[in-house]
Amino acid sequence: MNQTGMFIDAIVATGTPAAIVPAGYGSMTGRTYGSIVQDMVDYYSFCQHDLGYSPAGAAGGGHLRSRLG
Repeated sequence: MNQTGMFIDAIVATGTPAAIVPAGYGSMTGRTYGSIVQDMVDYYSFCQHDLGYSPAGAAGGGHLRSRLG
């Protein structure tokens, strides 16, 4: 999960948010780079919390796991 930020950077660096993912990439096939990055950022945002705990001991932050489970 810690690699997600690097994947986002790599996709954004292409400078082609309207590019379509070619066939052969499972559920990503036919989606735009922009929509995939948006989903990745939404996931990061969803996993943030204000409970005052993080594995590193800092206030706030996130566990990078769903708050539902």
